[in-house]
Amino acid sequence: MNKMLSFTLFLLILIILESNIFSADKPNIAIAEFAARNVSEVDAVAISDIIRIELVRINQFNIIERKNMESILKEQMFQLQGCTDQECAVKMGRILNANLMVIGTVFKIEQIYHITADIINVETGKIERSERVQCNRPQDIFSAAEAIAILLSGGKQARERINSFQIQVNEVIDNKRVVINKGSIDNITKKSIYKVFDEDFIETGYLKIIETKPNTSIAEVLKSKKQIQTGYPLKYNSKEYGYGIGMYLTTYDLLINLNIYDKRSHSLEINLGAVHGESREIVYSYPCFVKWYLTDFYNDISGYLGIGLSMVGFYSSDKTFASISPVLNTGIIFFANKLIHFSTNAIYFINTSRLDGQLSSYLWFNCGISIHY
Repeated sequence: MNKMLSFTLFLLILIILESNIFSADKPNIAIAEFAARNVSEVDAVAISDIIRIELVRINQFNIIERKNMESILKEQMFQLQGCTDQECAVKMGRILNANLMVIGTVFKIEQIYHITADIINVETGKIERSERVQCNRPQDIFSAAEAIAILLSGGKQARERINSFQIQVNEVIDNKRVVINKGSIDNITKKSIYKVFDEDFIETGYLKIIETKPNTSIAEVLKSKKQIQTGYPLKYNSKEYGYGIGMYLTTYDLLINLNIYDKRSHSLEINLGAVHGESREIVYSYPCFVKWYLTDFYNDISGYLGIGLSMVGFYSSDKTFASISPVLNTGIIFFANKLIHFSTNAIYFINTSRLDGQLSSYLWFNCGISIHY
């Protein structure tokens, strides 16, 4: 019995000594409150706490608890918040008797959330590790915080965690179609446009959703500067609609137009007026069209077809006459994906009433430039 008791005590002593040895090998680390840029302070504090909790779970560091940090820093009249540079991190780390400090920032740019974090060596003042994670949706920001904690600890599983919340290319079907890792349950809708970025987060093209499933979607490649690869991140393109102003010229007329357009398929165009030389019978016209584009505005060249109505005015030496005429429109836009477009255009006025009561049709050809935003 005594031998059994002695053996049990011996094992307990070994376990305690072993845990102390391993604990001594792990560096002390403290996490400062992250700075907030274009997000709330509450969110930034919550992200700091999530990173602290995740580092505790990873069990690679001795984490200094938030309450202990607040108590020690309060005694030294040192603020927990607002410490975002290396010099401040070193000062805070020395007060807390920490070997390492984590400082960082949470910010939002164009609806994309970014979390940056640095591990500062308190003794040397140098950055030992620097990481950045981003996500497209507010509900994914806490998963992003967990992922950056794994990155800070050097865990290989971090990339898998990041991939689980980021909208990205999941599979390349062929040169024209890809599968993305989000579907209808993630509010992905058909005809939505997404920007696609390469591994260095440089914009490389556009995708259009053509089919949605609950957990995945199929997208058509509208434009790409390079071959799209699996894992490329996507960002929803909020500028699917735009507006423009243009000027078209022929030998006899000057046509000014305004248009509101959907870059994916169609537009509403209002032509403010046309002025014609005296050699033509038509004095003025105000054609308005609804146009359908044969290709997207994300291509270099886009053909279109349009239909609409126009007020057409005639004149003679003693009277003028105005009538309403149906119109057809067709043309080609060059440099459709650029700010300044060049287009050739044809407008066909159908069965327009003349001063003498006869019906005539007119075909105009013109070309010009327009600025689209």
